[in-house]
Amino acid sequence: MKKQTRTLIIALSVLLVLGGALTFLLLMPAPPQPEDDTSGEIPSLIKEESIPLWDKADSEITKITVTREQEHYTLSKGTDGHLRVEEYSKLPSSAEDVEALTTALSSITASKTVAQSVSDLTAFGLDSPQGMVEVRYADGTVYTGKLGNPVPGGSGFYYQSGDSGAVYVVDTALSDILSLSADQYVGRSIYSAPAVDAADPAAGDKQAQLISAELSYSEGVPVSIRRKSSLDPPSLANFAEYVIAKPYERAANSEVVSAWLTSLNTVVADKVYSVYPTEEDLRQAGLKDPRAAAKLTFAIYDTTDETTEQSVTFTLKVGGQTEDGLAYVMVDGLDVVYLVNPSYIPWADSSYEKMVTPLLPLPMLDSISSFLVTAGGETTRFELTHTEDADESLTVATADGTARSVNEMRTLYQKALAITYQGPAGTETPGEELCKITAVFDQGKEVTAVFQKISINRVLCTIDAGEQYQVGLNTVEDFLAQLAVTAKSAPD
Repeated sequence: MKKQTRTLIIALSVLLVLGGALTFLLLMPAPPQPEDDTSGEIPSLIKEESIPLWDKADSEITKITVTREQEHYTLSKGTDGHLRVEEYSKLPSSAEDVEALTTALSSITASKTVAQSVSDLTAFGLDSPQGMVEVRYADGTVYTGKLGNPVPGGSGFYYQSGDSGAVYVVDTALSDILSLSADQYVGRSIYSAPAVDAADPAAGDKQAQLISAELSYSEGVPVSIRRKSSLDPPSLANFAEYVIAKPYERAANSEVVSAWLTSLNTVVADKVYSVYPTEEDLRQAGLKDPRAAAKLTFAIYDTTDETTEQSVTFTLKVGGQTEDGLAYVMVDGLDVVYLVNPSYIPWADSSYEKMVTPLLPLPMLDSISSFLVTAGGETTRFELTHTEDADESLTVATADGTARSVNEMRTLYQKALAITYQGPAGTETPGEELCKITAVFDQGKEVTAVFQKISINRVLCTIDAGEQYQVGLNTVEDFLAQLAVTAKSAPD
């Protein structure tokens, strides 16, 4: 037999043997499946499934009892139909968190089956569960569940449903829900200003606004703020929407106070720190001696006639801050300490020095009839006449009737206003008087400011109302230089 033919016969024989072996393996019966594990050891293979464990409408839930390693609490449905933690039944409830709880418990689905029967639950953490839940329904139905250890690898948690001895794996979302403490179901809305009724025919002229604020600080003077009125003198009303009433009547710094209004009407806490706080809780939160307190009054404000309606007042106390910058806050009427983002309570980190307008407290130029400056023993007086024409509304003359430049007068007045606040008065003894400014308005009313040098670059400003503070020497000198120009200027 030729060598080539012999090789071909051998190759065919090998193929026939391999084909027969493969056929035998395919036709063999499958090996018996292992019985459910009952040894207490976690099986190395977990069957992938999607198993509905419980499904019943959350609207029928009347009571939920949660047992955690650290606490045990029950939420019961009240006469208003809302579920609340029984211990905190007199406090507002967090509807969002309660809804998340009832939704999670009304439909529970396992992602995997571990075993249908387990005799030793220790390895799964189900002998001493980290969480247990009991849900009661209006028809008397009761559902129970137990949450065990996390599955190695972070794919979920071991879980037992009802009286079944089976062990399942559920998603981490259920664990997150059952890990919430009772105080997390307390409402985190601290207050809300009244809202304008959209159905009101005059709604377009109405706004929910801060009407007044009484502020106090552990360091710094108390401050009262109110919304401006058309009855306020020009020195107040022309500069800002809000007026400081105490410690001195001044226009508020519009940039500072206006920035508050973007977040002040509604305050929502990030977290609940303590419910029914102990003396030690208050001490730790810095609320035994608050660093700031506020009495805030809100109302619906009618911009056409300045009337208000639906007035409501909230009183808050602010303590220290956490390491991540949240402030400890309490509101009167609720025995709860909240953790609040400081952006909701900007007034707590403010002061009179920050709230007051930095401008010299003079009326706007179009409101005054006379402007007097005394410097170097001489007084220069400007008489201002206003007409109805807005473009040519002003003529200026000195006391002897000589006309002066309106443009130079405007510049002079701008430089007077620019003698800005540079900080509270110190203990220095004031020296020589550099000048005195008097603005006469509204049929003889006056505002006077006296400037005395106190250091090489600082001047003490004394307002006739009694307020004293520091201004820069350079701004006073700029004003006096412009005074000399304006007093000798020719008409425009």
